Formats: sequence, structure tokens, C-alpha cells
Amino acid sequence: MRRAQHNFPGNRGKEAVHSIYRRAQTAHLAFAALDFLLSLTHTMADEATAAMATLEVAPDHKLPPARVRALWKKLDPDGAGGVTLEALEAGFAKDFKVDKMGPTVLEAMKGNFEKHSVDGKLPRKVFSRFYCEVLFYHTDADKNGTLELAEFQNALKHMVKPNAEGVVVMPIIAYPPDLKDDKGEVHLPLPWFWGNFSALD
Repeated sequence: MRRAQHNFPGNRGKEAVHSIYRRAQTAHLAFAALDFLLSLTHTMADEATAAMATLEVAPDHKLPPARVRALWKKLDPDGAGGVTLEALEAGFAKDFKVDKMGPTVLEAMKGNFEKHSVDGKLPRKVFSRFYCEVLFYHTDADKNGTLELAEFQNALKHMVKPNAEGVVVMPIIAYPPDLKDDKGEVHLPLPWFWGNFSALD
């Protein structure tokens, strides 16, 4: 014969203890899951930070970017080893697809040419830096001596080669936080630009 179960105080106490235990287990699992998610988030953040730290490739000043090498071959097809200022002005205008370089750019070109020219010609060994400064001043639309992000993107569009599908994939820009002003606007100076320019393929 089956006995009827009565809800004596002792039984109710046991049920309450079991209920509290089950809730504690559920809470423990929830906290464990939350702790795992927080740990995963921190790990992903650390990996992202590490990835950002590797974006700026160490400059290789021995091998200029492909576009620089291509222009030099056009300007010095016979391998004489030097190019006149007039040829440089005409060559850069054609390379940048403009009728004539702007006054600020021409002034910078003339100053650098006078500083580095040998026997009236710019030697090949300084052409990469010369190209970099021409590009810098050409894309500095507001002529404030630095590049904002949009201006830097325009410079990259000129330098980056399309991939196999013909698409220009823009690299991610990494820059120190101290290059931002009080308004949060980025101002990239020429030395920073030269380091990143030199690292381009």
C-alpha cells in the first residue's frame, strides 16, 4: 500500500534547500559564462591591438615604391642617372594627371632640386624622397603643412596598386594618438608620411 506524502515542515525545508541549490547552480553557470565572455572580449581586444601595432611596416629606403621606380624609368630612359628640373615638373604633372603642378608644389620641387641636384640634375638616390614630398604637397589641399585623413587617403589611392581583380584595396592607417588636435582631427606631418610612403610596395 502506497503511503501518501505529507508536506511536513521537514519536507518543505528540504525542497527549499534544493530550490536554493538549483538557483545557485544556475547563477554560478551564468557568472561562469559571463566571465568567459569577458575573457574572450579582452583577448580579442589584445589581438586587435597587436594587429594594429604591426600595420606600420618598417620603412625600406633601399627599394622605392613601384610607382616611384616606374616614373624614374620614364624620366631617365637611357639610364643617365639624373633628371633636370624641367623634366621633373613635366613628368610629375603627367604622372598626377594635371596640366601643371600647383604653385606650392612647384616651389617645394625647386627648393629640393636646388638642395640635392648635381650638375643641374636630380640624382636617382634622392628621387624617392623627392617623389614623396611632391605627393605630400600635392595632396595637402588646404596647404596647412600636414595631411588630414581624407588627404592621406587620396595620396594612398595614387600609390596603391590594384589587386588581381583590379580593385584598389586601401591599407589600414595606424598613427600615434598625439597626431590628433583638441578637436579630434588628425594632422599627419611629412616625417610620418615619409616613413609610411617608404614602406609601400
